Amino acid sequence: MRGIVLDTNVVSALFHVQEDVNVKRWFLDQKLESLYLTSINLAEILLGIRKLVQGRRRGILEQWVEDTIYPNFMERILSFDQSAADVWANMIIADRAIGKPRPLVDSYIGAIVKVSGFAIATRNQRDFEGLDFEIINPFEQR
Repeated sequence: MRGIVLDTNVVSALFHVQEDVNVKRWFLDQKLESLYLTSINLAEILLGIRKLVQGRRRGILEQWVEDTIYPNFMERILSFDQSAADVWANMIIADRAIGKPRPLVDSYIGAIVKVSGFAIATRNQRDFEGLDFEIINPFEQR
């Protein structure tokens, strides 16, 4: 089975107060075991939550991570390892050579996705262009 890495914006859209209908529909059409996160996406999610002041919203989001993210994705969180580091360094050099640097966090995620041989589901298609893997935009109406 081929995997799909969920970018942070997709995960956020699924839990947002006003869920994105297209993202929700796309997500429900996928097999959960084919969906992955990266350690970088998890870090972004945790940072976003911890930047919030202590209160109801932060508590709900912390509980969501504990009850939903960890149990459903813990075995499918891809790490930035030696192979990803090698791909990342080459990617950064290539991007600089053509004068098109990509956001640092997305470059880490892109390297992990490229090494895994998976696709990525994201709204930010431009940040992953030219990395030789499939980019899926679940925000687009199907």
